[in-house]
Amino acid sequence: MASEDDAVVPTTAPVDATEPSDDVSLEKAHLEAPESSSTDHSEYTSILANPESYDVKHPLNTPWTLWYDTPGQKRANASNWQQSLKKLVTFDTVEDFWGVFNNVLKASELAPGSNYHVFRAGIQPACQDPANGKGGKWTIPAKKKPDTDNIWLNVLLAMVGESLDSPTDICGAVASVRARGDRVAVWTKTANDKDLQEQLGKQLKQVCGLAAEEKIGYLIHYDAGNSKNPQDAYRV
Repeated sequence: MASEDDAVVPTTAPVDATEPSDDVSLEKAHLEAPESSSTDHSEYTSILANPESYDVKHPLNTPWTLWYDTPGQKRANASNWQQSLKKLVTFDTVEDFWGVFNNVLKASELAPGSNYHVFRAGIQPACQDPANGKGGKWTIPAKKKPDTDNIWLNVLLAMVGESLDSPTDICGAVASVRARGDRVAVWTKTANDKDLQEQLGKQLKQVCGLAAEEKIGYLIHYDAGNSKNPQDAYRV
């Protein structure tokens, strides 16, 4: 069930939300857009293409919350960033995920300096949150604006659909729009588990369609906050 606070974010249409039922994941719900072909693709057709399924709700394993922030003209710091952070909506079904995703601006269309955050409900997108305190983040750079949106969507589908290994280690993801280049980061709980993090990093590269020679890095939150020149703990 999706719910909204008073925060305002640019949208293309209102989000509709009702109660959930029938427990399936994003992947099992087959929400890919149906292909236009004479071949029978009924096995893979979206449930939304079936009029009898319009009122069916498919719960996610856990609720997720979309946050938005834009520091404005001032250089971001802990104080003004917290003031600019807005909790927008919490969703807990496949259909409400798409209702939210399809009715807010694309990540690439946000103003430079802005961020979208999608985190498990109850976890704030901040290093100070207890769930994030011993964690870190994988960062995937976007070379072009279309890459930003593709990477963001693919990461969200894998994350919200719980299709990655050790999905409960994932706290959330952030899409950051910057003049020097957009990026998407995936936050995890246990930075000191090298094997787990490197396996997750490899999966994220596959999810985002990165070539084997393209490297992504994992930065520990503690290092980022306590070092003048923090270095990646892992690279894959």
